[in-house]
Amino acid sequence: MKVRKTTYKVYGSEEPCFEVSSDDNSVMVRISTCYHYLGSNSIYVTEYIDGEFNSIEEIRGDFKFLTEDEAISIAKRISVYI
Repeated sequence: MKVRKTTYKVYGSEEPCFEVSSDDNSVMVRISTCYHYLGSNSIYVTEYIDGEFNSIEEIRGDFKFLTEDEAISIAKRISVYI
C-alpha cells in the first residue's frame, strides 16, 4: 500500500488530498477536503478501481490535521479492495 499527499483539480481550483493506492495501483482512494461544499468538518473519500470511479463517501473530520497513517486507516475502513 502506498500513500502520498498531493493536490487534484476540481471546478478550476487545486484542492489538497491524500491518495492511498494498492501495491499494484489497481485501487486508489482519494481523501480530500470539502471546504468549497460543506465546510472544514467534512472529508470526501472517493474510491477508484482501475482508474474508474467506484464510490464516494462523506465522513466527519478535519483534513487540515490528517496524517498519512490516519489516511491509510480511513482508506482501509472505506474500501474493501485496499
